[in-house]
Amino acid sequence: KIGRTATAWAEFNDAVELAHKLADPREDLAKRRAAALEPKLAKLHLAPPKQLIPGLAVKRDGADITMLVGTDIPLDPGDHEIVAPAAGYQDWTKTVSTSAPGVVAIAIPVLDKQVVEPPKPVVHEGTRKITTLPNTEILLDSQRVATGSYEAKIKSGGHTLRVVAGGMRPYQSEIVVGDDET
Repeated sequence: KIGRTATAWAEFNDAVELAHKLADPREDLAKRRAAALEPKLAKLHLAPPKQLIPGLAVKRDGADITMLVGTDIPLDPGDHEIVAPAAGYQDWTKTVSTSAPGVVAIAIPVLDKQVVEPPKPVVHEGTRKITTLPNTEILLDSQRVATGSYEAKIKSGGHTLRVVAGGMRPYQSEIVVGDDET
């Protein structure tokens, strides 16, 4: 009465099976009612993909129907979401609308491989700014890098800074630069 013909048809078929097991005289009534609904059923026929996809599952409205692929599946009228996921592949999704009796045939396509972006390498560097007197020599890790001022990206971690100016005692210090630190 509420238009859910496939659900009613399935319930009557379940009733036929139960009545048969219990030798219930209502078995024939359930068979007649199921048979009366059969011509009113909308059905979905999902053809499997042309290529085997390991781990492929097929769901209709969230319920697993993988075992029913290749058969005619009775559907209640309305919209139904079909999803075919498989690990390592992009999910395929399709909305199927049924309103009239008959079979709606859909082929599940070969799924596209999932594009996995390689993780971006973590850059372990910071910026070191050093400003001294104009004629002062700047050495970083025993390498002369500038005179007077120096600004550049350097690898994160510990470094030896040495500043040498004529007529003055050299200055040396251990410095630590963190990732993205200035």
